[in-house]
Amino acid sequence: EYDEADYKAEIWASDLTLRYGVFFEQLELIANFEYQNEKLTAPLIDLKESGIKKALLGAKFLLYDPEKNYEKKPNLYSWKANHKFNWRQFIPAVGIYGGINVNLANDKFQRGGVPKEEDFSVKGMILTQNQFGRYTFLTNIILDKFPSERNSIDYVLTMTRGFNSRWSGFIEIQGFNNQYYKDHYFRTGAAY
Repeated sequence: EYDEADYKAEIWASDLTLRYGVFFEQLELIANFEYQNEKLTAPLIDLKESGIKKALLGAKFLLYDPEKNYEKKPNLYSWKANHKFNWRQFIPAVGIYGGINVNLANDKFQRGGVPKEEDFSVKGMILTQNQFGRYTFLTNIILDKFPSERNSIDYVLTMTRGFNSRWSGFIEIQGFNNQYYKDHYFRTGAAY
């Protein structure tokens, strides 16, 4: 609430992601839906809007997995050979994602002079994953809302670690970069 302008805004949003593996192990179909409900009140405005804001429909495909069809065999004659540094862990698993953003709200939720989102735009990602013992390092490079004035180049870097068979933790940084919005989020958490 902003007292001097006598302006009050209540906005909440939710999203739902559905993922389904099809045909073979490397392919996954993904659908994401965003719902928004907002109430804006000012001396001359009393606005209530709600609805599905947008949908993202796409597919992810695993291009390369360095562990597939690879079996590490122990050297029965050398302790040193079995415990030497493993350069293979620097070869990441690589996947790609392609999808279509569908603007279902038209301009219902547009505010503050930011240009209207396109009805349809493209989203693409390059996804990598490295396994360093009990640590997993994930990198996502994201090209979103192309070809539009609101296009962005984003990233997500995540490090996870399994502590035992039940507990794991992660740290993550996510960055957004477009003409109208630039930000970085740092997250940490655990799962049981």
